[in-house]
Amino acid sequence: MSVDFKNMKKTLLLTIALLFSAMVFAQNRATFVDESFNGSELPDGWTTSEVGTNNWKISLTTYSGGDGNELKLSWDPKFEGVTRLITTPFNLSEVEEMVVSFKHFFDNFRDNEFTHTIGIATSSDNGTTWNTGWSQEYTMTGVYDVKATFTTSDMGKNNVILCLFYEGISQNMDNWFFDDLMIYEQSEFDLRIIDIEMPNTIETGEKEISFTVENLGTAVVNSFEAKIKASNWETAAVATFEQDINNSEIVQVTYKDKTFNAIARNKPYNISIEILSINGNKDQDASNNYKDKNISVAFNKAQRIPMIEHFSSSTCGPCVAVNQQMHTLTQNNEGKFTYTKFPTAGDPYHNHEALHRTQEYGVTGVPNIFLDGMSNGSKYLTQEQLDERRAVPAYADIRGAFSIEDDNIYVIADFMSYVQLDNVVAFVTVNEKTTTKKTTTKTTTKKEAYNRPRRNR
Repeated sequence: MSVDFKNMKKTLLLTIALLFSAMVFAQNRATFVDESFNGSELPDGWTTSEVGTNNWKISLTTYSGGDGNELKLSWDPKFEGVTRLITTPFNLSEVEEMVVSFKHFFDNFRDNEFTHTIGIATSSDNGTTWNTGWSQEYTMTGVYDVKATFTTSDMGKNNVILCLFYEGISQNMDNWFFDDLMIYEQSEFDLRIIDIEMPNTIETGEKEISFTVENLGTAVVNSFEAKIKASNWETAAVATFEQDINNSEIVQVTYKDKTFNAIARNKPYNISIEILSINGNKDQDASNNYKDKNISVAFNKAQRIPMIEHFSSSTCGPCVAVNQQMHTLTQNNEGKFTYTKFPTAGDPYHNHEALHRTQEYGVTGVPNIFLDGMSNGSKYLTQEQLDERRAVPAYADIRGAFSIEDDNIYVIADFMSYVQLDNVVAFVTVNEKTTTKKTTTKTTTKKEAYNRPRRNR
């Protein structure tokens, strides 16, 4: 009997290669979309449909309840029909069913009067035909969480694109905000690291390391093993966490066996977490098992002076009550804040600086108040909110003085940073408290009033 060792070797290598490929695919196929929209642009490779192509953008707000930036669907420029935000293509040849989850804030123009629809759809012919997997009609302004299982006729095919779509008349809503969009194939064992729960800047000293996980699998998690590393540790630590976590449940755990000794230096520390196993089994989706975070350490701290930015207009009826409430708050907290009021479009005091700030924050309705760059929406700030923000340490100290000579204002400012800061820009605002002879004679039509930035509820 003769044996063809050459061909046997080729066959064996091919078999091993195919097996390895199948293992890699099986391990990493589960999560297709995991997007928190923290960048300044739409996700790389994602596109928009011809209708409403300029209405999808990234907003610096957190209306939907996530962290950092979020996805925004603007009513302006107005359109009617279906607009889509489209992902890159995926191989769904071994997928029968998927799960979609996300947070969103819907701001209707008139509650219970106008109906709007959002949904998830798939296409295997590059967008010629779209098959809806999940959709929901909304009529009431509010914050919502979505988690739903869906399937379409595109399951089992390769080169499939997915989309988040809106259907309706855009002018009949204010805006729609989305965050933490996930689309994945559910498996038995799948634990996802959401975030490392440590501030971007901390003070010196020994710190415990906390992080948040979510059970995306069907099995109840009784325990899991994780590898934890800090950049000043010689070796990584491996720890077992005894914790019951049900499907879709989110929990925070803390590693206490070994503290992270933070010392101020000119470069940040790197903290990393990696899930190794679940209930003694391998996690079936490795794509969401790892998170790392750079953390700066400050050698000192300062008293925070919260920055209040108030967007308003003399043409806005609901702004009057908020103006009065903010006046009381500021009168009772002299020296405990900085305050800049921006008159928006329609107000005779509206100027280029106000327009620039309005666009930077994505403000489309008034009243709208931001505290340290975070939107409070149409509500006035409370004493409790101001006190809570003042209690958060600041790691830079700014001191300044000014003088006025004729039409010139001279400003001197000293900046002391207690932590390494990069790409920092200093802004100076001039707030006019009392002015005269600023009037307008323009007559406003009904249509113009309707098309102005509208009130955020």
